Amino acid sequence: MLSDRLERLERPRQSVSEGGGWNGWNSKTFGFTLIELLVTLFIITILTGASIPLIRQYQRTNELKLTAYEIRSAILEAKNYALAPRVSGTQIDSYAIVFYGEDYTDTSKRNSYEIFECQNPSVADSPTCEGGTKVLVVGSTRRLPKDVQFGGFNWNDNSTSSAELRFSVTKQGEIITTFPSGVSTAHINITRGAETFTVEVSKATGAINVK
Repeated sequence: MLSDRLERLERPRQSVSEGGGWNGWNSKTFGFTLIELLVTLFIITILTGASIPLIRQYQRTNELKLTAYEIRSAILEAKNYALAPRVSGTQIDSYAIVFYGEDYTDTSKRNSYEIFECQNPSVADSPTCEGGTKVLVVGSTRRLPKDVQFGGFNWNDNSTSSAELRFSVTKQGEIITTFPSGVSTAHINITRGAETFTVEVSKATGAINVK
């Protein structure tokens, strides 16, 4: 069949007066049959259908990774608040970002996070703002996308309830990252199904990475 088509293509050109088609080509030697078109459309449909699950999986993975970077940005935001000038008349000891896991008692806050300022604490640099007042930073509350949840916080015994990171500044202007002793790097795990991304915060250097 293919050889017949090639043979027809190689035939000498005919003039219109000799029975040829437009521009001297026989109109019967060109074009595709209905069967050829249907087969082509069938192949395209199969390939498209096979690629859709891959595209969806890529989108889900990309969304999870983007969520991890949004958490990283929120942690940096809390650090920047700690470095900002203080309001006159209020002693703000530090800023904390609090994460609420899947098992948090208040169901309305599960799988969300927000930033607080610690005002007038009785214990400086306390990981829990001991003796002070925790005030929510307006507009800092964020919620994880649908089907995404916190997979545990290693500096709080891998709890899926809640945990917080606190940032304060020394008199020399150095930022201090505070969370319970015994843990050198805080891990915030976010999961969706079998996929996991981790936001790591180093206590020693303050570096924040996504893995």
